[in-house]
Amino acid sequence: TGSRLDVIELSNNRLTELNSVALSRVASTLEVLDLSNNQLTALVNPFDTLTLLLSLDISRNPGLVLPSNTFDNLQLLNRLVLNQIGLRNLQNAWFTNTSSLTYLSLIGNEIRHIPDAVFANLNQLQTVVLRSNNIGSLSMYAFGWNNPNVTSIILDNNRVNACDIRIFD
Repeated sequence: TGSRLDVIELSNNRLTELNSVALSRVASTLEVLDLSNNQLTALVNPFDTLTLLLSLDISRNPGLVLPSNTFDNLQLLNRLVLNQIGLRNLQNAWFTNTSSLTYLSLIGNEIRHIPDAVFANLNQLQTVVLRSNNIGSLSMYAFGWNNPNVTSIILDNNRVNACDIRIFD
């Protein structure tokens, strides 16, 4: 029989890469995975088999590159933490199949712009944290949704000098 692990915390180690084989034995039970504060730079489809994953933290892995399909099979994921990984851009494709997300944290990256409707598929989203980035302005389409579940949009410590107030309607 396979493992019954539902939580794996590998934070504060020296991991440099992760692939789907590494986690395949726990794929049928794993719900929480913390890979924060490592030296990950490459993710080779590591989450493909983790279809029950609810929480993922890959923060503080400077230089981590996220392919557009990184989160494709994480349809149950409700908490995603991508703090301090050097993100400059957000890709719509990252959030296409993560409609169960309730909490998304992108603190301390180098994001300058929120693409129109990048969060449009996140119908369950309650909190999005964009603290300490380089966001300069927000168009009215930045969040691209009329989602009654959103209770917190945290944008402090950015460079916002223009904001269309209709963004919060």
